Amino acid sequence: MNDTLKKYRTQIDALDDEILALLEKRAQVAQQVGEEKRQQNMPYFSVVEREAQILRRQKENSTLLAPHITAIYREIIAACLACEQPVQVAYLGPAGTYTHEAALKMFGHAAVLSPVETIEATLLTAEKGDCDFAVLPFENSAAGTVGATMDALVHTPLVINGETVLRIRHNLLSADDTLTPATVKEIHAHPQALEQCRGWIEKNAPQATLHAADSNAAAAKLATTSKAAGMAIIASHTAQEIYQLSRLAENIEDFNNNSTRFLILGQQQPQPSGADKTSFIMSVKEEAGAMFRVLKPLADNNINMTKFESRPARGQLWEYLFFIDCIGHQQNAALTAALAEVKQRASFIKILGSYPQAID
Repeated sequence: MNDTLKKYRTQIDALDDEILALLEKRAQVAQQVGEEKRQQNMPYFSVVEREAQILRRQKENSTLLAPHITAIYREIIAACLACEQPVQVAYLGPAGTYTHEAALKMFGHAAVLSPVETIEATLLTAEKGDCDFAVLPFENSAAGTVGATMDALVHTPLVINGETVLRIRHNLLSADDTLTPATVKEIHAHPQALEQCRGWIEKNAPQATLHAADSNAAAAKLATTSKAAGMAIIASHTAQEIYQLSRLAENIEDFNNNSTRFLILGQQQPQPSGADKTSFIMSVKEEAGAMFRVLKPLADNNINMTKFESRPARGQLWEYLFFIDCIGHQQNAALTAALAEVKQRASFIKILGSYPQAID
């Protein structure tokens, strides 16, 4: 090793010592915050709007680390919270799903993450107070909105506390590390994943027959026990790590803009963070011009509506609910005024929550 390289390594060692000392000080202050919260009878767990402000500030101030600083700081925040008490998170399982990956992205590895079998049971876990937050898939850029999540939002008392968008990267995995894509005989995955990778499979794994699974994680678990020769599955990097599978190929999805938006739900209503989104559900009377009249206050108050989607109302034939996202927090004056008028004109409305916009 030359002298110049030794000098740089010495500098890195010194910087690492400084970083560690500062992280220890940060954890101590976080403990003091937790103690103050207890004395004031405030929730001990993460305050999502405060975290969003920290992440945005660090992303704005970062240069070389800008693509990675959000992930780094999420882990720092999670570790500091864990010094007091880890955040408890329920997510739609099983372990190794993309929802699991989204929960890790949002809350870090220091959080306690628990897989739950159904969307309704995931929400119920948070509703009963057995966890702090619930994480559910909401919409995919290719496949559209998750209907079961939309239906559940109508009835849950929880409010949306945040969102995260996960780039979906499919990987061809197997318990047999001697396989190549060309020698794979069968591929198991969720039907949606199979469809999203169909072109790649036809070109690179022409011998493979396709088999639907309840989830990619369920296929990964099957791969660890099945005796079938030439078996591979499609799943995430998280599933690969959990089930200790070999990666035969990565990023096998046919389109590189495949992303899924996940919602984080909790019992507390976040305060304004400075860059927020508000979601609500409504229905309107079945008469000419009803929708125009109900939504006109948003335009009159210069509110940007970013999502508008209809969903059949369960148990009511030919009646529909409309799911709407708009930019701003419901405490902002313009949105407060707009929503007040919408409430007067809609036949039904439920505010799902105001929360920080996703931070990549």
